[in-house]
Amino acid sequence: MSDIPNIAKQEELSNYNTRHTVIAKINNMEPYDICKDLINTKCNITFGQVLDICPKLKNELSKNLKLDKVQFISSIDKETILHNMNSTHKKGS
Repeated sequence: MSDIPNIAKQEELSNYNTRHTVIAKINNMEPYDICKDLINTKCNITFGQVLDICPKLKNELSKNLKLDKVQFISSIDKETILHNMNSTHKKGS
């Protein structure tokens, strides 16, 4: 006896889907596809919220944003700088 309601419900769903498919075809409409709809829908979430939710993405982003180490020159030859400055000024005049 418990199978009878399930069979009736399955037939009802089948009739419902068939009816809507026929209506869509008559109106030259594509049948609704929820997966397509989800793929094409933009999420209303900020990058900050995404990074809070997913630490893996946060780590990946921080790794990719790290700069290479920059080497600083502690002392520069004063004569070289003055020489370059003087030669630049002489070219301009």
